[in-house]
Amino acid sequence: MKVFILISLFILGAVMGSFVCCQVRRAKLSTRKKKKAGDRSICLNCGYQLKWFDNIPIFSWIFLKGKCRKCGKKIGGLEILSELGFGFVFLVIGGFASESLEYAVLGPLYLMVLLAFVTILGYLAIFDGKYGELPGKALTFSVICGIILLILKQWSLFLSSQSFQFLPDSLLSALGGVGVLAGTYYLLYFFSKEKLVGSGDWILGLAISLTLGSWWLALIVIFLSNALAAIFMAPSAIKKEKKKIYFGPWMVLAFVIVFIFQEYLLRFIVF
Repeated sequence: MKVFILISLFILGAVMGSFVCCQVRRAKLSTRKKKKAGDRSICLNCGYQLKWFDNIPIFSWIFLKGKCRKCGKKIGGLEILSELGFGFVFLVIGGFASESLEYAVLGPLYLMVLLAFVTILGYLAIFDGKYGELPGKALTFSVICGIILLILKQWSLFLSSQSFQFLPDSLLSALGGVGVLAGTYYLLYFFSKEKLVGSGDWILGLAISLTLGSWWLALIVIFLSNALAAIFMAPSAIKKEKKKIYFGPWMVLAFVIVFIFQEYLLRFIVF
């Protein structure tokens, strides 16, 4: 049964990865060309309307060798990377979350909201990485999911202890995380006038910090996201190329890593 659940999570993640990547392209296409890309997926080069068997995550891309069936133009690697990435993240995070909450009532609900949150973060990461923007509606939904996840986590703590004595410390840690992650990026945004970070970065940090619910984990996300961005920018710095960096993808990647290993990180911090 556990294997079936994990396989289902990977398939669901791959499907969502394909869907998200498609929606990112559609959103930008409708903005730039003032028209919709259509109800069904099309090749952006020749306009060929993809059949259902052209939209099977991972397998269709491999079978078509990453090219359009009609015109032969390369589709690109973003689609396959998105499908594999979402599949892996759903598998790992979903498998972790399904065992992290003790109560059957909260577990499925927490898992559903968490996977929705991860999907929105993936959308934001791809959009920001490709176009240098963080859409406002997606940011709003990410914050809403973060609030719900924080409430569910607090509720779980109450059910496990049957007492409110642990909740103040936990809430203070969550609020501290908001101050550390969202607060830091907001100050950078405010005082640099968007030269260092964009206006959406601190809102993304708010959603992530609410979900993590720990100021320690929020602090780690800051260091890890900046480290990942610095590593990515190293080749450009060596070549003395001026290349603008967008923090959205690196914050999302740092969140995924920290969320997966949060128990080990907190144990390390405690000891």
